[in-house]
Amino acid sequence: MNEVLGDLLDVFVLVYLDDILIFSKNREDHAGHVRAVLDRLRANRLYCAPGKCEFFQDEVEFLGYRVSNRGVTMDPKKVEAITEWPEPRSIHDIQVFLGFANFYRRFIRHYSRVVVPITAALRGKPKGAIELSAEQRDAFTRLKKAFTTAPVLRHFDPSLPTVMETDASDYVVAGVLSQWVPNAEEHAASPPRARTHTLHPIAFWSRQMVPAERNYEIHDKELLAVVKACEEWRHYLHGISAPFEILTDHQALEYFQTKRNLTRRQARWGLSLGEFDFRIAYRPGVDGGKPDALTRRSDLHPNAGKHYSAAEPDPANHAVLLDRGLFAKSNQLLPASEFLQDVIRGTASLDPGKAESLGLSKKAGVWLTAQGKWYIPPALVPRALQLSHDSPAAAHPGLRGTTVATQRQFWWPTLAQDVIQHVSTCSACARAKSPRHKPYGFLRPLLAPDRPWGSITMDLIEGLPPSTTGDGKATADSILVVVDRLTKYTVALPTVATATSKEHARLLDDHVFSHFGLPDQIISDRGRTFVSAVWSGIMELYGIRSSLSTAYHPQTDGQTERMNQSLELYLRLYCNYQQDNWASLLPRAQFALNQRTSATTNVAPAVANLGFSPRPLPDLPAAVPEGATGDVVKHAQLLEACQRNINAAAEAMAKSYNRSRVDRSFQPGEEVMLRTKHLRTDRPSRKLDNRFAGPFKILDAIGPRAYRLDLPRRWAVHPVVTALAQSGLSGAGQRGRGFPEPR
Repeated sequence: MNEVLGDLLDVFVLVYLDDILIFSKNREDHAGHVRAVLDRLRANRLYCAPGKCEFFQDEVEFLGYRVSNRGVTMDPKKVEAITEWPEPRSIHDIQVFLGFANFYRRFIRHYSRVVVPITAALRGKPKGAIELSAEQRDAFTRLKKAFTTAPVLRHFDPSLPTVMETDASDYVVAGVLSQWVPNAEEHAASPPRARTHTLHPIAFWSRQMVPAERNYEIHDKELLAVVKACEEWRHYLHGISAPFEILTDHQALEYFQTKRNLTRRQARWGLSLGEFDFRIAYRPGVDGGKPDALTRRSDLHPNAGKHYSAAEPDPANHAVLLDRGLFAKSNQLLPASEFLQDVIRGTASLDPGKAESLGLSKKAGVWLTAQGKWYIPPALVPRALQLSHDSPAAAHPGLRGTTVATQRQFWWPTLAQDVIQHVSTCSACARAKSPRHKPYGFLRPLLAPDRPWGSITMDLIEGLPPSTTGDGKATADSILVVVDRLTKYTVALPTVATATSKEHARLLDDHVFSHFGLPDQIISDRGRTFVSAVWSGIMELYGIRSSLSTAYHPQTDGQTERMNQSLELYLRLYCNYQQDNWASLLPRAQFALNQRTSATTNVAPAVANLGFSPRPLPDLPAAVPEGATGDVVKHAQLLEACQRNINAAAEAMAKSYNRSRVDRSFQPGEEVMLRTKHLRTDRPSRKLDNRFAGPFKILDAIGPRAYRLDLPRRWAVHPVVTALAQSGLSGAGQRGRGFPEPR
C-alpha cells in the first residue's frame, strides 16, 4: 500500500497496513483527495469493502484513537474494557494490564506516579497467585477512573502561544505541555488572557528519578524536570513562532539563564537548553495544580518500583506479534496476503495439464510444488524477486543469498536465470557494494620517446612550509618538478602555489627550454594551472602538445609521482628543524637524484643526458679509471640503450600490473557506474556512503581506456574517466537511492 500511495503519504493520506486515512482542511479539498486515492487504487486493481468505508466524517476511529478537528481522545470501547478490567491475580495479569494501559499513558496526568504502587508488585516477580495490598488496589481503582476522566488532547499548533509546566518531588519529575487556544466567546469576568483564550493540554509526561538523580539538590531536581521535559517534547518546541513559557514553582530557576557560576552538571544542561527559545517564569506551588498534584503523595517511596517507559504510539514503531498457536496456523492466514492474492489471481487460468507437467498441485487456491513452494507466474516474477532481494527484510543479499531466499518460498522454471539477471542489474547493490571482480583496464604504458627532452612530464609538490630560495630574493612554498621521459633527468624549481600559468611558463623558459630546447609533448595532471586557457594558448604558441592525465588516474604520470617522493625524502633528511631552508637545498637534491642509476634505464640520468658523469661533490676517489665510462659506449649508443631499457621496463611493469586486472572495454551508449572515492558530498561519513554513482551513459571513447560520461553539468566533475574508475552494469535499472550531488 505504501508503494501504491507513496507520493500521497503525509500530504493528505496516512496508511497503516490496509487502513487508509484521508484528511483535508475542507469538504472541497476532501472530495478531490478521496477521488485521487480511489483512482490510484483502481489503477492498481485494489478493492475497498464498502461496508468498511466511511466518507466525509468529522471524527473517525484510527489505530485505537478517536481523531477529530478538536484533537485526539481514547477509543470509548478501549476505555470501557479498562474500566471493566478485573483486579489482577498474578504477575502476568499485572503485566497485561500495564501493557494495555501504557498505550494510552499520554492521556493520563502523572501516569508514572499513579502506577508506582502497582509496579512495586512486580519486584521479584513471584510465581503463582498474588493478592494486591490495599494501597495497590486503591492505585488500580484510581488508574481505571483516570481513563474515564481523561481530557481531549488537542493537536499541537506551532502558531499558538505554548506553555510548559514542570515540577519535581523527591523521586519524580513531571511536566504538562499546553497551548492557549482562542475561545469562541469572551468572558468579561475572566482574567485578560482567559477572556479570549483557554489553556488546553497537549501532552502529559512524568517519570521516576534514577537513584543518582534522587541525590540532587532541590534546585537541580527542578532543573532536571525542565531539561527532560524539553527533550521529551523537542519535536514540538523546535521551530515554533514565538518563545514558549516555562512555569515552575522554584523561583531560583527564573535566574538560571543569567546565572554566572554554574556547576559542571548545570553547564551541561545549559548547553542542552541552548537550542530552545523559552522564558522561565515563577508561579507559586499553590497556583500550579497540574504538575504538582501528585508530587506530595505518601506512596512515592524510593523503592517503589521502576519506571515503565512508553513512547507515544506510532504505527511505524510497532509490529504485529502472534502467539505460538496462531503462528503455527499462519499457513491458513496466507490468503490475506496482498501478494498471495495476486498470485492466486495470476494463476487462476493456469492450464491443469501444464500444472501437472510442472509437478504442481492446487491447495486453497494456490498452485504448490511437491515441497510446498508457491508457483509464481511470469508476470509476478519481478515482485517475488523484489521481496527476496530489494526489501528491507532481505537487505540486498548476493547471488547465493537471493537464490536461497527465493527458493525458500517460491518456484518457477527459470528461477536461477532470473535471479542472476535481477542481482546483476540491481543499481542499489552496484552503488553500495564493493566490486568483487578484478579492476577493469589493463595498463598501457607510454612508449619511450625518440630523443632527449622530446617528451617531458611535469607536476607540482604543494603544501610545503615557506622557504627562502638560495639567492635570498624570493620565498617559495611549492616545487615544480620536470622530468625528461627518455633520460629521466630531473629539474626541480622552487615556486609558489599561487603562481599563474604565465609564471610557470616563465620558469620553464628560463630553466628548461633555454637549456634543452622545446619539447614536442608535455604530460601533466589536471592542476588549475595546466587546464587554463592561458596555458593552452602558450603551448599552442610554442607548438607543444599538452597531454593531461585522466581524472583520478595518476599512473599516467607515474615517473614524476615517483620523483616527487624521492625529492620529499631528500628534503626531509636534510632540512633544518624549522623546515625553512628546503628551497636552498633543491640544487643539491637535483644533482644527487640525477647521479643515481635509474632502475628503468640502468643508466644515471646525468650520464644519459650529458654523455658523461659529472664529478660528485665533495670529491670522491674515482671508482674506475678516468675516462673508462666514456670509452664503453658513445652517447648515441647510450641513448639507444635507454630506449630499449625503458620499453622493456614498461612491458614488465604492464605485465605485473595487468596480472590482477581484467581487460574490459565499453562502447558508447553503454551505462556504467562511477566510483565515488574522489567525489566529495555534504554527507557526514564516507563509510556509509555509496561506493558508486550512476549509472551514466558513455558518450564517447577517448582512446583505448578512457571514456567521456554523460555526467550532470552541475556536478563540476571532469567527465573523462578511465576504466579503473568504472564498474559495468548492463541493463541497469533505477532501483535504490541515488548518489547525493558532489560539492
